[in-house]
Amino acid sequence: MGDTLLADDYGIGMPQGHELVDPINHALEVLMENGTYDDIYEDYFGERPMGT
Repeated sequence: MGDTLLADDYGIGMPQGHELVDPINHALEVLMENGTYDDIYEDYFGERPMGT
C-alpha cells in the first residue's frame, strides 16, 4: 500500500491484487492533481474542513 492520500472515512473496497486497483488509484491521483476531485467534493459535500 502507498502513502495515505486522505484520512476521510470512505473508500472503495476491492479484493487485494484486483486488476482495477492500480487504474483506479491512478485516476484518483490525476483528479486530485488537476483539482477535479476538489470540485466534485465541494459539489456533493460542501467546503472541505480546514486542514484537509
